[in-house]
Amino acid sequence: MIRINLLPVKQAAQAERQRQELIRAGLLLVLLVALFVFERVKQGHDLAAAEAQIVRVQERVKELDVQVKDVRDLEAKQKALDAKFKVIADLGHKRVGPVGVMNDLAQATPDRVWLTDVSESASAATITGQAIDNQIVAEFLRNLSASPYFTNVDLVETTQDQVGENKLRKFIVKAQINYGAAEVKQADRAGGKPQA
Repeated sequence: MIRINLLPVKQAAQAERQRQELIRAGLLLVLLVALFVFERVKQGHDLAAAEAQIVRVQERVKELDVQVKDVRDLEAKQKALDAKFKVIADLGHKRVGPVGVMNDLAQATPDRVWLTDVSESASAATITGQAIDNQIVAEFLRNLSASPYFTNVDLVETTQDQVGENKLRKFIVKAQINYGAAEVKQADRAGGKPQA
């Protein structure tokens, strides 16, 4: 008996190979779909975590904004207090300062010097007076320069002036007035340093 193979061997092998390739392609497609789904789920999870982190950061920023506002308010209050303390200190200087200025001016004025005008504008003093001679005027300038209340003492003008039968030297002196010198003098008397 003779057997006849009705299916060609090559075609059967080729059909088997095609079937295996289709199975492999199907498995590869399933694997790719699974990877795509996994990646999408992972991205969704990462996105949700990032959004949650953004919300936390925004809440922290809001908390810090409140603290920054509080700090700015405190700084503004501190500046206002510093300004008030400065005004109080200036008032203290101006309360004590003029008395010390006039006292030192009187002590710096030697005999045979007569002051005819003392004026002040923006802490700049102009002193006008008369003296017997230039040596007395020089002594007055030295005495005035030694006072802590007067700085930048400068003789602006000196002229001959006739008062009755007497010839006198008329002079004009300019100087800066330092009202804060009252603290320096008080500290010197107390043997300590001036308070800030």
